[in-house]
Amino acid sequence: MACGKKAGGGGGPDAEVASTSKLRPEKHGPIKGCKDSLTGEWHAKADPRYRYRFEDHGHVIKVFALLTEVPDGGHPSDNYVYEIERYPFAETDKPRWPTGKLRFHAEAPAAAGISKSCQIELGARITGCLGNQLVLASKINGKMDWPNCKVEESELWNETPLVR
Repeated sequence: MACGKKAGGGGGPDAEVASTSKLRPEKHGPIKGCKDSLTGEWHAKADPRYRYRFEDHGHVIKVFALLTEVPDGGHPSDNYVYEIERYPFAETDKPRWPTGKLRFHAEAPAAAGISKSCQIELGARITGCLGNQLVLASKINGKMDWPNCKVEESELWNETPLVR
């Protein structure tokens, strides 16, 4: 019997669904909180060109920026990787948002007077997980010490609401 064919001849609607189901992106339902699986593709609510792939491994969530088009003509942020840890809620009196680091490479600007590529790390977190929305946030970088590849983090957060 041929793959996808029913005994007796016709493929029927079930055969077509079975053959194409692997080609469709995996659908994820609404979330109730940041403890739910966040796996899947998310995009910025304000600009869908800013897309992110979440890989939720339980204790660790990896987030990969998938931006392919940059509105201001800059470089795509395909090297931006967030690694965020979930902390067990039993460890503290109050819940903590999943927190971690945003890691990416950056080239020193011409004004720095040196040609150098640095691995940058900034604080990151996930907040406001509910329904089909969450907020991906990273610390805003302050002064950059290019010769030593050190960045001074601000206390401010850049928050990006994401939707499925």
